[in-house]
Amino acid sequence: MKNLLSILIKPKTYIVFVVILSCLTLSCYSQESIFVIKSSTNAPYDAAERGINRTLSNTFQMKVFDIDNDWQLFPEELIKKENPAAIITIGTLATKLAYEHHYDIPLIYTMVLRPDLSGISPAKQKNITGLALDIPFHDQFSTMKKLMPHVTKVGTLYHPSERQRIIKAVRIAKKYNIQLMCREVSQTTDIKSELQKLLETDGIELFWPIMDPKTYSVEALQYILLKTTQRGVPLVGPSFAYLRWGALFSFDIDYVGVGEQTGRLVKKALHQEVLSKKSASSHSHLKYSLNLKAAKQLGIPFQESIIENAGYVSQ
Repeated sequence: MKNLLSILIKPKTYIVFVVILSCLTLSCYSQESIFVIKSSTNAPYDAAERGINRTLSNTFQMKVFDIDNDWQLFPEELIKKENPAAIITIGTLATKLAYEHHYDIPLIYTMVLRPDLSGISPAKQKNITGLALDIPFHDQFSTMKKLMPHVTKVGTLYHPSERQRIIKAVRIAKKYNIQLMCREVSQTTDIKSELQKLLETDGIELFWPIMDPKTYSVEALQYILLKTTQRGVPLVGPSFAYLRWGALFSFDIDYVGVGEQTGRLVKKALHQEVLSKKSASSHSHLKYSLNLKAAKQLGIPFQESIIENAGYVSQ
């Protein structure tokens, strides 16, 4: 019996069809690979990964590794063996591990909070750039005023090493008619007494934890949330996770959008464009989330338009 294709397709057309099919098949196997290394599995990291894939998966073979907060799972030998076109790291741990290996291929990091505090500096290494999970003070204070226009006194605690950032924050807060009340804490044992001064002496109307890992451990934030809530003072959380503990609202990021922005940085790196020696900011993807239960307890009503435009609403 004759081959069905030879019956349906003319001989010359058949040859062309086979050649095209062969080329398409070979191209699938000749795609350059990109390694995506995640510090752990959580919803924001997964969302960023989706954004990265949306931007790059049609062009590159994406290989994803989840090291699950374990440095021993970092795929060092596989990177040496396969020599991918680029490495994308999601989160601080994966980024620090890749950064310390000094690879000769482009390294693009994302979802890293304060890269400078983790020793990650694009200025000190070639072939590295990335996105800092950083929200500029202007955007934070403007969002505060949008959600709570009556607030004029905002309090914070900070470590002495953050003094210059605090001076900058105080200056910017004034532009939004906000008096930033600041208390310095050299060690975590100072938090209790300095927080009490903010609440009782300074009369703050909102507590704002500056992004300062030396002061704000998870335990410290939980304590501050407890005490501010008892005094009827709302707290703005650094992420939507803090809504579960009682924060009134939080600053959040469109993590899928951050992933897409990361993918565009990768394309620039692979087109041999000059990489920025500073971390880019993901602030263009700023959103806010609301805790309506906390709002009711504190007697703080939000306008319907504010609720409708929230990225996430906790009831």
